[in-house]
Amino acid sequence: FMARSNILENGYLEIYDIDNDQYYSADVSITESWGRQVISFDRLRSERSTLFKYPSKPGRTVLYFTFDVPRRAVVRGIDEGSLEIELDLDEIFLIGD
Repeated sequence: FMARSNILENGYLEIYDIDNDQYYSADVSITESWGRQVISFDRLRSERSTLFKYPSKPGRTVLYFTFDVPRRAVVRGIDEGSLEIELDLDEIFLIGD
C-alpha cells in the first residue's frame, strides 16, 4: 500500500482473515512523503504461523491500522491548542500466490 502522514511514524498493521478466523500483524513505518509499504506474507505473523505458511489464504479480510502519536506532536498540540493528524492510504492490495 501507499501511505503518508503529517505526524504518525511507527505503527502496526493487523489483518483479520474472516474465513479462517486468524489475525496476522506486522510493524509499519511511514513518513510525510508518499511511500510504498510492502509487507511480505512471512512478516505477517499470528500466534500459530505466518500468513505465508498458513495452508489456506484469506478471502474476506478486515484491515486495522494502529499508530502511536509521537510525544513531541502532543506537546506541540498542547502549545498550539489543537492537534491535527493526517493519515493518507492508497492502493491497498493483498496479493498472494
